[in-house]
Amino acid sequence: MADNSPSHASCQLLTARDVAALLKVHVGSVWRLTAMSEANLPCNGFPRPVRLGPKTVRWRLSDLETYLTALAQEKR
Repeated sequence: MADNSPSHASCQLLTARDVAALLKVHVGSVWRLTAMSEANLPCNGFPRPVRLGPKTVRWRLSDLETYLTALAQEKR
């Protein structure tokens, strides 16, 4: 049985493809934003990913939700 409590949802990790779908951008844009955030370049606070291994990168859903909320408030 899946646990859909808020604490479980905040720990959810997304792939680059998942992030691209969430943001409605191309996967290449996700990697470009990631490179900018890791180089401390301006990227509107795009969250840094979690590196699980040398070729395994994921983003926290909670970090992306915070990022989207900040962008929405910025546009007001």
